[in-house]
Amino acid sequence: MKFLSLITLVMLFQQYGLSGGKSKLTQYLSRDSSMVASVFTVDYDGNGNTESKVEFRTRKGELIAAKSFMSGDRAHGLGVIKAAWTLDSEFFVFIAIASGGQESGHFPTFFFDRSNHQLYMIEKLLNGNVTDPEFELEYPDGIIITIRDRLPSGKSSEAITRTVYLSKLKEK
Repeated sequence: MKFLSLITLVMLFQQYGLSGGKSKLTQYLSRDSSMVASVFTVDYDGNGNTESKVEFRTRKGELIAAKSFMSGDRAHGLGVIKAAWTLDSEFFVFIAIASGGQESGHFPTFFFDRSNHQLYMIEKLLNGNVTDPEFELEYPDGIIITIRDRLPSGKSSEAITRTVYLSKLKEK
């Protein structure tokens, strides 16, 4: 089932001049089948130097929100490496990696809240860095991630695995 229009794809190719890289479109249908998250990723050099654009649409194709993590120099963006809807279909979670090799061991992690159409960065809400690109889902809107907290002294704690419930996290 195709949720992203051919026109949108052509516009993406033209906008980002993607003829020099390998591109991939992955679509994630929410568990309640009412929303689609589309992740368009370009691998510029064939070595995992990726950057992505994420779109959120209704099942009928209406654009709700979009965020591009592509950079003009192809070295300062983010590429989505893992994504999923939470088990209750309220949030779309995705983990990215920095293009250009900066920030090794840090995986920027985001979630889209369909109730207010907002995108949040988990690290800003938790005051720490996600250190592992893997996550697991827990009912209803929990994700299990590995994070290294920033201590008041400015140093980082040891990495720990914790369960974060997104509906509670966004209230902070």
